[in-house]
Amino acid sequence: MTIKPGICVGCRICELACSLSQKNLFNPQESNILVHITETGEVELEIVQECSCVGGRAYCAELCPVDALQADPGD
Repeated sequence: MTIKPGICVGCRICELACSLSQKNLFNPQESNILVHITETGEVELEIVQECSCVGGRAYCAELCPVDALQADPGD
């Protein structure tokens, strides 16, 4: 997974998509991606665990409205 710094708007759709595809739950705490919003309002993405992208589809990247994530070949 490739993160494009500075593009993320902090909507957290990636967290929900990841947790749903990995754990069948809408729970950002179960996501392999974490969105952090700093005290200055800057948004940072963290991949806490590489995932297997269920069915070969990176739903987090597919659903990102600003294309801040990109699935790498073989993810």
